[in-house]
Amino acid sequence: MARERARLQACAPVPARPGRFLAHAGDAFLRLERSSPLDSLARSDREETLARWLDEHGIAGGWKLASNFVTACLDPEWLGALANKLNPASHSAALNWLDARLNPRSLLKLVDQSTGRVADLVKAITSYTHMDQSPTQDVDVHEGLESTLTMLGHKLKGVTLIRAFDRSVPRIMAYGSELNQVWTNLIDKAVHAVKGTGRICVGTFHHQRSRLRLGLGPDDQQPHHRRSPRRRDRVRIQTRRDAV
Repeated sequence: MARERARLQACAPVPARPGRFLAHAGDAFLRLERSSPLDSLARSDREETLARWLDEHGIAGGWKLASNFVTACLDPEWLGALANKLNPASHSAALNWLDARLNPRSLLKLVDQSTGRVADLVKAITSYTHMDQSPTQDVDVHEGLESTLTMLGHKLKGVTLIRAFDRSVPRIMAYGSELNQVWTNLIDKAVHAVKGTGRICVGTFHHQRSRLRLGLGPDDQQPHHRRSPRRRDRVRIQTRRDAV
């Protein structure tokens, strides 16, 4: 804390209460650690809002600061509370100091998130293709659906996805890779039907006569044991030990 205060005081003019300012800045670091990735549209809107606030308060080059502030989940209310702890003449220096401290932390978090996404994608690809496994095996349908949804993540960015899985559905003997290709085709058609911006419900349930049923449809047509989706949107699979 003493070292940070000394660095802060090197910025002229300095905040009226360096200790209180640094405590507030510490909250920004915590927010950054707890933050989750935003989609492109939401991020763009928040950056525009923050850049406008910074411009209105006379911060030169506010658009350059907005990116790291949005990553740390800082909003105009938070910045306003911070500004109250500063001398008006020190706003620009202090906010640039905060941006400089957030920047390396933001880069490290981005690397960590990217590594996690790559690991998830590799896991999904392995599950999706059933790599290094026999052609037929005991298949967990929900695991296959989840890996398929991960593989199609780029197409589902604008879609609100609702899962209605019946976890009582038993495992089945199947050609896992081919079955996942079926899920891919069905979900891809559903995304096309809602034009990439609607809501899709993906549901399973254990039907009579030892059958598994997968349903795809709008969220107001969630498949369950009493009402199934329209015929063109459903797939029935025998769950006996024969391969499907």
